[in-house]
Amino acid sequence: AVLVAMLSRRKVLKPLAALAAYTRRVARGDYDLSPLSGSYPEIDVLAQDFTTMIDTVRSREAALRESEAKYRELVENANSIILRLDTAGNILFFNEFAQSFFGYAEEEILGRNLLGTIVPEQNSSGRNHVEMIGDLLRQPHRYVVHTIENMRRNGERVWISWTNRPIDDAEGHLIGILCIGNDVTQNKQEEEA
Repeated sequence: AVLVAMLSRRKVLKPLAALAAYTRRVARGDYDLSPLSGSYPEIDVLAQDFTTMIDTVRSREAALRESEAKYRELVENANSIILRLDTAGNILFFNEFAQSFFGYAEEEILGRNLLGTIVPEQNSSGRNHVEMIGDLLRQPHRYVVHTIENMRRNGERVWISWTNRPIDDAEGHLIGILCIGNDVTQNKQEEEA
């Protein structure tokens, strides 16, 4: 009886151990697995379900990569300034158009604060931007659309019309701001003239 129990235990545990190893590989992202078949129909069904799950995950990952590539292409090739800020005003993302417009390469601007780089601390008329930018970073909903004097790397002053959208984490806490801007300098100069 003990011998029969040991043999049947081994017969049951071996396919279960193989299934456990299979699931650990899937959990690590290794989806290139050969079909697993056990000695019991229930284990074969579980293995087939894992194979189906792997196929689903693969197709969703491919769709996500494709969607991300389309989004990245859209953002990088937009004819608008697109940047992302953290709550301290540091620039986390700066699209190619922004780099070209402001004259900063991505590696030069990422991590730097927008004050003193693309936003002067004071505008041409002496208005203090420090307080306004601080308020924007605390309460972006108050600045959904606003126009402000900005500064290119070469010191040239330009007027940008910004649209800002708060970025919240899963708990609803503000973690950043998405900013999309368009140059309205010519309009501003015509207005003033």
